[in-house]
Amino acid sequence: MKYQLPTIVVASVLVVSLFLIALFGHRPIVLAQSPAVMHVGSATIPPELGDMIGVIDEYGVHVPLPPSKADLALAHWGMLAGFRPQPASYANMTAPAVGYSVQEWTFLGLPFGWSKSDGNVLYVSNDWGKLYAPMYPKTWETINKANGRDVTKATIYPFWNHTWGWLFVLALGLVAWLWRRGTARRREDLGLID
Repeated sequence: MKYQLPTIVVASVLVVSLFLIALFGHRPIVLAQSPAVMHVGSATIPPELGDMIGVIDEYGVHVPLPPSKADLALAHWGMLAGFRPQPASYANMTAPAVGYSVQEWTFLGLPFGWSKSDGNVLYVSNDWGKLYAPMYPKTWETINKANGRDVTKATIYPFWNHTWGWLFVLALGLVAWLWRRGTARRREDLGLID
């Protein structure tokens, strides 16, 4: 047992973390490809472009934030207790910001990769999710001119947001290695291996 203790500890941490990710995460549990918009940076929208929130809302792509399993359970129990759920509101709209649109590949609530979707976009967030719209090159030029820089190059793209699921795979490899090492030590103590 003492040789397998590290294996048991690491495996227990993995099981608990996977359970918490499945319960509180907003990514699908099944193998899926879903849209995502990652924040690149903030930008000042010049007044000559008009109501950009209205444009994004009317012509953009609506990406709802799926509720987590915990949110669904709380809403269900609340309805059984007689509470009315509050619908998502468009009132809490953020100012337009620069984002990058991708298709994210997920499995078991863990992200494993991405592919480019619409590229650089302007997006807004609210209680319901995110709304984004790709802009014409002339619109980007106007925004860049108003900000005095290329707003699409504001930061390094956060690729780790779409790939940290591979850490779980590496941790499974660590569990297998710890198990083999513990078994070899036990067999060596029993005299089965010279």
